[in-house]
Amino acid sequence: MSSFGSWKRRGGAALAAALLALSAGAANGAGVEPTATESAFVHSINQTRDERGIAPLRLNEDLVRAARSHSKHMVDHGYFEHGPFAWRLMRFGFETGTVGENLGWRSSRQGAVSTLVEMWLRSSSHRAVLLSADFRAVGVGARIGPFKGWDRAIVVTVDFWSA
Repeated sequence: MSSFGSWKRRGGAALAAALLALSAGAANGAGVEPTATESAFVHSINQTRDERGIAPLRLNEDLVRAARSHSKHMVDHGYFEHGPFAWRLMRFGFETGTVGENLGWRSSRQGAVSTLVEMWLRSSSHRAVLLSADFRAVGVGARIGPFKGWDRAIVVTVDFWSA
């Protein structure tokens, strides 16, 4: 989790330019419809939260755009890491509140939702993000493509926001 005040003091012009390039076209005004896989992740996350008495998350289109952008970038460039995600989310309009992010990938889409949600629950840091009552909104971006030696791996970014 990260709040924006500490992230605004880090980075530089090169980082800002790279993040701007990642978010190009993000503010096109068009609605974002989640894919079936992205919807399944949201449903599973909310079901997990509900089982523990935590309010469900509402889908936020700009968070979906940010998450999709990051998943696409990871697949296109063959890496798997968060990077400065608060900076990235700022490029999509999130400049206040607290943000969090969970990442996951599998060699195939089959069973990815349940496997990755269970993996996040077993990790204390990922579990804390997934189950934080502070978060109110979520965006999921799932990208399928060649990744880490697999032809059709799925790479998932889940971005959370407190507002």
